[in-house]
Amino acid sequence: MSYMISAWARICKIMGPRFAPYLPLVMGPIMKTASLKPEVALLDNDELGGVENDSEDWQFVSLGEQQNFGIKTAGLEDKATACQMLVCYARELKEHFVEYAEQTVKLMVPMLKFYFHDGVRTAAAESLPCLLECAKIRGPQYVQEMWTFICPELLKVCFFWEERFESAEKTFSSFLFSRPLRPSPRPTSCPSTSTPWPGAWSCWVWAA
Repeated sequence: MSYMISAWARICKIMGPRFAPYLPLVMGPIMKTASLKPEVALLDNDELGGVENDSEDWQFVSLGEQQNFGIKTAGLEDKATACQMLVCYARELKEHFVEYAEQTVKLMVPMLKFYFHDGVRTAAAESLPCLLECAKIRGPQYVQEMWTFICPELLKVCFFWEERFESAEKTFSSFLFSRPLRPSPRPTSCPSTSTPWPGAWSCWVWAA
């Protein structure tokens, strides 16, 4: 599936906005692959010995003298590829991708903390300014609501993955306005939408 997902993205780059009518055909498999959750296991040393001969797709890390944490690596590369292709669609199609912007944001923001694969975290960070750009066609309130959903989680993780977010930081700083982002001096509530963004609203707003 990963080679098909990559092929669709290359076609999108060539066709540009003309690729938009084909999104309903490709987004289902891409979102499904990007949403894959890795299989993990916590094993004692005795249990680990029993799976060593069948562990080609597993990686284990010792958590002490007795326990081992394992993750099944099969599928992680496909997940990372799918996430990178979502970045490509959002960047290349801009407002033509807006119908998928909300569900993509809801998928990508939690993956800022996807500890099992650098590529997934990087794609999640790179997608966010592109998705904000897509949202501009629906007006400043919609963009504000999307940013308010993104910002708290982005702040939580940027201190831990600073080197991964350099490119996203540069894009955010030049996105939409020529002024930087900064916190509001007082909490700002945002009106709910017909499909509310999950989680609490932040007090961060576009700088005036």
